Amino acid sequence: MSNILRSKCLVVGDSAVGKTALIQVFNSDNTFYPKNYTMTCGVDLVVKTVNVPDTNDVVELYFYDSSGKETYLDMMQKLWHNPSMWALVFDVTNEDSFNNMSSWLQKLQDLKPAVPPTERHDWSRRTLFLPGKRMAQTICRTN
Repeated sequence: MSNILRSKCLVVGDSAVGKTALIQVFNSDNTFYPKNYTMTCGVDLVVKTVNVPDTNDVVELYFYDSSGKETYLDMMQKLWHNPSMWALVFDVTNEDSFNNMSSWLQKLQDLKPAVPPTERHDWSRRTLFLPGKRMAQTICRTN
């Protein structure tokens, strides 16, 4: 019998930074890269099942691909409750999208969990990981 772990990931950032493309590439195991851009309206849900090596266990990743438009913010925040993780996405060639990360992070940190935090869902234990931060800062300084 296998175990199924379900994990909710909110993917946020400014419009046209590549959130949807990033999810589609991951969902297709790097076999598909969208050549045409279609703006996300509100939130799109993408589910990816990943097998855990050497076990019968699987992880179901629920990606909430959020529009970067403020117009949809109220609706998006209703769907954002109780995430397992966040992915803040910015365009390394667009300084504004990088500078807006603090605003997106604040919106996420302002979310109130649906249930009181437990050791398993302690918001203070969240890790902020910005792999492109140094590269973006370097690019922004040179432009």
